[in-house]
Amino acid sequence: MPSSLTDVLDRDVHPYFPTDLTAGLPAVSPSITGADAPSLLLFECPLGADCASVDLSVGYGKGALSIPGDLPRDPVWAGLARFAPLWAAGGTAFDAVTMVGLEWDASARTSAPSVFFALHQNGVIAAADPAQTRAALSALVRDIEPLFDWAFPAATRDALMQVIATLPAGYELPYLGLMAPRPDQPVRLGLRPTTPQGILDLLDRLGWAGDTQMVSDVLERYCEPGARPPVLAGDLVDGALQPRLGLEFITAENGRRNPDGFDRLFERLVAHGLCSARSREAVRSWLHTPERGASPLEVFLGSGHPAERRVSHVKLTLDRGALAAKGYLTCLP
Repeated sequence: MPSSLTDVLDRDVHPYFPTDLTAGLPAVSPSITGADAPSLLLFECPLGADCASVDLSVGYGKGALSIPGDLPRDPVWAGLARFAPLWAAGGTAFDAVTMVGLEWDASARTSAPSVFFALHQNGVIAAADPAQTRAALSALVRDIEPLFDWAFPAATRDALMQVIATLPAGYELPYLGLMAPRPDQPVRLGLRPTTPQGILDLLDRLGWAGDTQMVSDVLERYCEPGARPPVLAGDLVDGALQPRLGLEFITAENGRRNPDGFDRLFERLVAHGLCSARSREAVRSWLHTPERGASPLEVFLGSGHPAERRVSHVKLTLDRGALAAKGYLTCLP
């Protein structure tokens, strides 16, 4: 089995990564590549005609996140070093976190990553007891704040708490992200309503100043009839939802890909000029589901290509009238 991030990259990624998507995979500092093997790797790939760079994320489950002592001393790594043992010990609000993702932007000039907290059961507001779920999410934010205080100015914390307090039953808050390398260091908020109309309602409630008609048009064009709506990905800065936002169309629900829906989505992206035909074929070439019949010895030795490779989602980013698409390729060692 791979024992480090370097091993995973060498065994499960480099031999199979579609070169048509990028001029090269992102470089990761030696102190990171020597870290423990993650349970998830995610590559953020622009789908247009030119893809000069790829952003990398690595995900660690509870008890698997360890912070090497030789990493640069900055607030991100310091916060993670305080968070990891508390999360592993259990019995705190951090039990709501199922995975921590560390993301490096290819364009960032820092070794510190953005930090994403994936939440238990996608942070769904349970219909049976919505107040209890909201309380658990609020407690999580309160306990994270002192560890990463740079990410939570008062206005942002208050706006986030207000969002949690008013989420209707059935809505999801699948993740929170602390975007440290970005100049304005926003808090990334993932929200998933029960219907596409719910996204427009959320934007109205959050006072978003962008083009809601454009959002409506995108939802009408790309949402599958009867399918679950995309995740709304927005950034809070000083309590305000920023003009740039993403719509994340999940291509594998509960780990299972819908081939027909996947193909229809990419057909539309190509037809509307958001994805090149070459990128679509490159994405398809990445997909791999290992044969379940592989023996334990084959898996241990790394033969039979045991890693599963998926496309977790496609994000359409709206930014001041412009629309762009990115594919998120995942590897599960």
